[in-house]
Amino acid sequence: MDTDQFRVALQEVHDWPCIYSYKFIVKIDQETELLDRLADKAISKRYSSSHKYVSVTAEAKANNPDEVIAVYRDIATIEGVIPL
Repeated sequence: MDTDQFRVALQEVHDWPCIYSYKFIVKIDQETELLDRLADKAISKRYSSSHKYVSVTAEAKANNPDEVIAVYRDIATIEGVIPL
């Protein structure tokens, strides 16, 4: 992830602080780890028709782009997670 470009894009698109929607897709066997790391955020989930994957949207207040980037960096350490 090019964090500098992402930071600039976030700065241009959002008025800070704001409610930010994080979106991920993960295999079912990684769902618990993902949800544990997003425990302080409002979560909605949608399962694939095969129940092999789950898409997760997490909403929370973010004060600046660096807070958003920190969440994505943390979640990126989960094997197989796809950030959207």
